[in-house]
Amino acid sequence: ANTRATITAVWETMKTGPGMMAIMTAGVLALGAAMFQAFMSTQKAVQEIYDTTGLSAGQVGVMTDMANDLRSEFAGMGMEYGDILKTQKAFISEFGSMASMTPGMVEDLGAMQYQWGLSAESSAKVMKTMMGITDGSAESAKNMMMMVNSAAGANYADAGQVMQDISALSGEALAYFSGNPEQLAKAAAFARGLGIEISKLTASADKLLNLESSLTSEMEAEMLIGRNLNLDKMRAAAFNGDMVTMGKEILKQTGGLAEYNK
Repeated sequence: ANTRATITAVWETMKTGPGMMAIMTAGVLALGAAMFQAFMSTQKAVQEIYDTTGLSAGQVGVMTDMANDLRSEFAGMGMEYGDILKTQKAFISEFGSMASMTPGMVEDLGAMQYQWGLSAESSAKVMKTMMGITDGSAESAKNMMMMVNSAAGANYADAGQVMQDISALSGEALAYFSGNPEQLAKAAAFARGLGIEISKLTASADKLLNLESSLTSEMEAEMLIGRNLNLDKMRAAAFNGDMVTMGKEILKQTGGLAEYNK
């Protein structure tokens, strides 16, 4: 009864002019505080761009204008203004300039972060790597990402991690898959499904194709396990950039992942 009386009294006070004014004032103050906090957060993010990139005032102005135009797109992915600037900064760092930094590209990088849990830096690195593997266009890079996503699902692997594994490959390792991004996507997903990186498979391919050391290692391994090994199929697969077949054959010949990892 006391609680009900209290609520009734509060309601009657709210209906009076002074009571309603107090509520409106409190609401305006809260909104103002939130707007001020957002403004300060924005200014801090912009200042960080000045402090860490060496860009001119004009270049930063272009960035902030673009970021303002992308607010709603990033907000739809649960990201804030500072995340847009961080994404732009990552692009400039990875690509070397902001010459090709379009709103569409920045939004694509944001979508990569949202969909696959990548950081701003990783999203830019993955995009650059996959543009280099394909025909240099963002569209082809995105198509390859879809290949990776599909292959990762087939191997019960984390697609974002597979993409990072690919972006960490050296130029020499990527050469195994020259002109065949689908083969690379499948190999990287296969490796990550085993709990290893694609770089471990390409390192094995290097050893297999170094015939002198490979033959020596083959004989030593045969002596240790007491049976003959046939690495011809592995070598052929490695030569053709077919890391999935090579990996499966390695597991078959060595007796499993635990032995392979030794």
